[in-house]
Amino acid sequence: AVLQFAAITAVVLPLIPNEDFGPFDAINPRKIWLMVIFVAGIGLIGYVSLRLLGSRGLTLTGFLGGLVSSTAVTLGFARMSKTSPGTLTNALSAGIIAASGLMYGRVLVEAFVIEPDLGEELLLPLGLLFVLVEGAAFVWWRRSQGKAAESSDFEVTNPLTLTSALQFGALYGVIIFASKALLDRASEASLNIVGAVSGINDVDAITLSTADLVETAGLDPRVGAQVVLAAVAVNTLVKAGMAVALGNRRLGRTVGSTLGVAAVLSGLAWLLI
Repeated sequence: AVLQFAAITAVVLPLIPNEDFGPFDAINPRKIWLMVIFVAGIGLIGYVSLRLLGSRGLTLTGFLGGLVSSTAVTLGFARMSKTSPGTLTNALSAGIIAASGLMYGRVLVEAFVIEPDLGEELLLPLGLLFVLVEGAAFVWWRRSQGKAAESSDFEVTNPLTLTSALQFGALYGVIIFASKALLDRASEASLNIVGAVSGINDVDAITLSTADLVETAGLDPRVGAQVVLAAVAVNTLVKAGMAVALGNRRLGRTVGSTLGVAAVLSGLAWLLI
């Protein structure tokens, strides 16, 4: 597993150009491959954690991975669920949900650091989402401990393959292209549309850019909060869809329902703010 990971980083990465290609300069092969490496790294860490710590390592990996990219955790863990024993599904689900919950906290910290007024507008909705989603993650983590105790004799396969890395790279490239194509055609006044489109693959960029608009361009913090919440709602919904489409049936049902409810609550917050 380590050698395969080394191959896609030390061997493949230096050969990939760091230039923008195509319409809207939407495709940067190096940036796409770096995301592939991150997703592969999440899968590798989860695999190693599982071998060393059992199912507890998966949930911890997911939670920490949420500091960087809860989308990557969702993709990596959903793919792992297809080849892992069914007794690990709860741990994988808890990891995805924990990563997604941490995303709300990460966005809140970014908003407060750049523009406290924006952070204050987001504190109540994102704070509640953080508590509720992390609470759900804790419930599924506790259930995973019971399942793991029932079956300590299992065989886990390495989730990292070049084929899966290439598949993810293609998917991520399509999402990036679609996002930039839509953003290019949105007017500057349509900030909520821009936020929603940005949320397809990332919430950090739109959070930081919106905070900067509030600080330097006099954007109303409530409008800025709506933009961020639009991105958060779409991003949460996308991850729910990924879990359903890429994970096994039980993981898709667990994560899809949890994040689906969180997406609806994000949308309600957008309407009410």
